[in-house]
Amino acid sequence: MKQKRLVAKLSLIFVLLNFICASSAYALINQPDEESLRAAMVIGILRFTKLPLEADVTKIQVCTVGQPLVEKKLGSVISSLRVAQKKLTLTKIDSYKQNTDFCHVIIEGENALATEQTFKKLSQHKRKPLIVCDGCEHGLNYSAIEIFKRNSGIGFKVNLVLAKQNNIVFSSSLLELATEIKGN
Repeated sequence: MKQKRLVAKLSLIFVLLNFICASSAYALINQPDEESLRAAMVIGILRFTKLPLEADVTKIQVCTVGQPLVEKKLGSVISSLRVAQKKLTLTKIDSYKQNTDFCHVIIEGENALATEQTFKKLSQHKRKPLIVCDGCEHGLNYSAIEIFKRNSGIGFKVNLVLAKQNNIVFSSSLLELATEIKGN
C-alpha cells in the first residue's frame, strides 16, 4: 500500500515537472525576437496615429533611411498589412540626398547621416512625414517617435512638438503607452 502511494506521488511529481519544463521550454521557443517586437510596435503606432494624408491616397508609403533595426522584418510583412484601410508599402532610401517627397513615414536608423539641414528640408515638404527614430543617433531631437530597447522589452518616446508641426495626431491610447512624452 505504501509502495503504491509512493509510486503514485512520484508519478504525479514527474508529470508536473514534465509539464512545467515543457511549458517553460515552449515559452522560450516562442519568444518573439527584438526585430519582430519593433515591427509590431511600428504598425501599432501607425494604427493609432492620424497622418496628414491627401484624400486620394490609397497607400501609405513607409520609407527607411540608414539601417533601422526594424527594416528586414517590416519588409517581410508590410505588404499584407493595412492601416486606416490603406495598404502599406516599404521603400528603402539609401540617403537623404534622394527624393523623400513621396514618403508618409520615414523610419530612420543607424548611419542615416541626417543633419539639421536634412530636417529643415523635410519640414518644408508639402507632405510632412512622420519621422520614427529606430536606432538613429539623434533620438527625439528630430523625430516624432523614438523606439528604443528597455530592460528586456521595447519602448517608445513621443515628441508632440514635432508631431504638431507636421500635422500628425497621436491617439490618447497611444500616448498612454509612451515611456516619455516631450512637449506635453
